[in-house]
Amino acid sequence: MRSRGSVVATGVVVPILICTAQVLYAADPKAILEAARAKSGAYAELVAALTGPDPSIRATVFDEMVKSGDGTLRTLAIETGFSSDDSVLQALALKYSIISAGTLNVRMLPDKSTSERTKKMIAINGAIIPVVIEQADSSTGSFTGTFCRSNMGNHPDCKASGQVQGLSVSVASGSCKFSGKLTDKQEVIGFAECTATEMVPSQVLFR
Repeated sequence: MRSRGSVVATGVVVPILICTAQVLYAADPKAILEAARAKSGAYAELVAALTGPDPSIRATVFDEMVKSGDGTLRTLAIETGFSSDDSVLQALALKYSIISAGTLNVRMLPDKSTSERTKKMIAINGAIIPVVIEQADSSTGSFTGTFCRSNMGNHPDCKASGQVQGLSVSVASGSCKFSGKLTDKQEVIGFAECTATEMVPSQVLFR
């Protein structure tokens, strides 16, 4: 549908036509399907390369997919990497997931070996400790930011540096530190400690 209106500019009335989105963006359903099939075929080809026999091609294709600027390709590469039996692809998927997360959450999981004092501190301060990533280097897997309990604000002890190396993740500040490894369940599990607590089994929430 079109509706007629006018614009007044320097005393002159200029008639205009306003097109609705229905007309302006009308598209051929067949063309849409053909484009979708072509894109789907290209994605399938890339996944086949990611799961193919040549490890150098797998790594190269993964790297190009995550750097392509296409969100679908990036997600596809990372999910395929995590589900792969190739530890190199798993490591790449972990690295790109961590350094692009913006914020990670380290969740303390006290168990029967955890002291009552530490359990009490966790109950008071909370079990989640945020890691805010401010800068990251995709080539080395290193990152910097802050890692401390939320109630510490901008305390100097919050400044942190971290590293994703292979299947391992570590991050430390003047207040807290964590070290863990990717498991078969695609979780990063390890140990964390903060001021006034001992080492506690912990998990990094990043997906």
